[in-house]
Amino acid sequence: LRIDKPLLEAMHLVKGQPNKEWRGWMLGICFAADGQVFATNGHVLAASPGYPVEDKPEGFAGVCLEIPKTPANLKKYEQVVISLDEGLARYLDDQGNELGVQAVKRVETPQGLPKVGAVIERPPAEPQNEFVFNPGYLAMIEKIALLFEKKLEKKIYVRIRGTDNCAFIAYPTCGVEIRFMVAPIKV
Repeated sequence: LRIDKPLLEAMHLVKGQPNKEWRGWMLGICFAADGQVFATNGHVLAASPGYPVEDKPEGFAGVCLEIPKTPANLKKYEQVVISLDEGLARYLDDQGNELGVQAVKRVETPQGLPKVGAVIERPPAEPQNEFVFNPGYLAMIEKIALLFEKKLEKKIYVRIRGTDNCAFIAYPTCGVEIRFMVAPIKV
């Protein structure tokens, strides 16, 4: 599997923190069989078409991986190539030279990966006039946008859905659209 630096770093910002979370897919970065990459902490979901589908192994049904945060000595990487057989992530520069390797491990997902496409494309509920969001989650969107664009010249698109849904934020960049779902706070 291949993943570009901005997308991997964005997923690191969104994924849940290790604890006794019973939904394993909240603790890692998930690679779906259709090429979609996603991560969530339960309040924010980031999803992208992500990786070339032709890179996936034969019979690949999706996997959730615990990929450690990038250490300082590997920060100049441009792409990561993940070998599921070896359990390794190889960090490559813009010339394809290997800068270093880190171990990755599979996250157990007995229930399988969630169908995030069904959540993102769900029809809107009744329109609402007001939403309450945790500002930390909205600030996360700016941090992620800066991974892709050093100058925030591009716009983000916010689509508000009903209170049983969320706000959808689309950030089109690098030929890949990353979609975020930010869940409102119940008051």
